Amino acid sequence: MPAETPLVSVIIPTYNAARHLPDAIESILRQEYPNLEIIVVDDGSTDNTEEVLQPYRDLISYHRKENGGPASARNYGLRLARGEFIAFLDADDIWPDDKLARQLAHFRKHPDALIVLGRQRVDYLPDARELAYGDDLVTEPQICQSMPVALVRREAFDKIGLFDEELIYYEDWDWHLRAREKELKILAYDEVTNIHRRHDANMTHDMRRMSKYAFQMFRKSLKRRRENPNIKAKLPSYSDLEGKSEHA
Repeated sequence: MPAETPLVSVIIPTYNAARHLPDAIESILRQEYPNLEIIVVDDGSTDNTEEVLQPYRDLISYHRKENGGPASARNYGLRLARGEFIAFLDADDIWPDDKLARQLAHFRKHPDALIVLGRQRVDYLPDARELAYGDDLVTEPQICQSMPVALVRREAFDKIGLFDEELIYYEDWDWHLRAREKELKILAYDEVTNIHRRHDANMTHDMRRMSKYAFQMFRKSLKRRRENPNIKAKLPSYSDLEGKSEHA
């Protein structure tokens, strides 16, 4: 393929998300990007995931593994991925149609960047519970440290490593923290690059369990900082990155 269409590997970790998975795949196909590798990692689902994937078997690479959590599934996909760029999509989310075009354009303008971030919009499906972030529905697109908002050069994983499989939640925040600690060049833009869909089975309904892993994530970062006093990165905040090109 020409240099302007590098291979992009899209990794979809999925666990019992059969009812939403076709929408996720369709949103990738609507990118109309000619050099895609779509890797679906089934993390031990017990629903009809394999059945709903049958119409896409010529378009995707499907792999089933024992249940190990999101970090384990993402790492499994990363070991298979061949792309110069890596993207992630959760099985119950969807991408806006221009996600890849926008983010690849930013990489062309800034060839030294390793990570390009956008914003996440939250859509509430009819069966959604009202997730409480301060007891309010999330109504405005947010800069966040989730993987589906990002497009990442493969080189970034060579520098940072894989996802921490000890973290069932916040493994994506942990990875972004390590990227900041390594002072990788991260760009963030005021544009929606992922649509997170709230429904009755989201993992993030378990706020108590999430808090446990959030504490563990920050503790790991503090440990790294004690062991390496040269780390300059602040603890999580992307507010100073919006619309700018600079180190995170």
